[in-house]
Amino acid sequence: MSRRLAPGLGLLCGLAALGLAPPAQAQLSGSLALTSDYRLRGVSLTERRPALSLGAAYDHPSGAYAGGSVIVADTGGGDVKRLGDIEYIGIAKHHADGLSWDVGASNTNVKIQVNQRYPVRYNEVYAGVARNDLSLRVSYSPNYLHSGVDTLYADLSGVYRPAENWRLVAHVGLLKRLDGPTAEVPVRHRYDLMLAAVRGFDHGELRLAWIAAYATPHPHPSPGRGGIVVGASVFF
Repeated sequence: MSRRLAPGLGLLCGLAALGLAPPAQAQLSGSLALTSDYRLRGVSLTERRPALSLGAAYDHPSGAYAGGSVIVADTGGGDVKRLGDIEYIGIAKHHADGLSWDVGASNTNVKIQVNQRYPVRYNEVYAGVARNDLSLRVSYSPNYLHSGVDTLYADLSGVYRPAENWRLVAHVGLLKRLDGPTAEVPVRHRYDLMLAAVRGFDHGELRLAWIAAYATPHPHPSPGRGGIVVGASVFF
């Protein structure tokens, strides 16, 4: 399993691991994840309906990495449709003192299913640092949802390991609009929170999480109330 933190994948991949240490040799990995509610930075894209994500990642001994995922979801009425895709590429380095860093770029092209389909498209460049079970990543987008809307997103995550194969994960994120037409993206700040318990296995994991998003001013459609999300992943 890739040890990268895939940008923008939220709960499906963000819970997999903290730490950016490159593998000793080139590694190709994949994942299949089922979640009761697909959320991106705290916002439900599926109106609390289930989604399935298929991902692939490649890690090179130099520290370079790349990957992506395709998401399908229940859009209501028993219809299962493609929700979108996310891709990323970057490079990471791990130092002997336990400090790791990475830089890269990502592309997000998904849809929010709220009565009608709202596109969520943006590109980002990012930089992150990690030490042991704590990580911080900052991402910049010049076209968040609409052309000319500049945003910064800060992501602080931590893990506590109370027992073998168990992890308690906490995350807080802040999205800040820097510039751009307010008519296109009226939200100035958006916060997202996540608390989760994860039980790992040899080739997979189960997780239970509480996830929420808050915005100022209050947007339409609403980013969604806080809620419980359950999921399962298989790594290969």
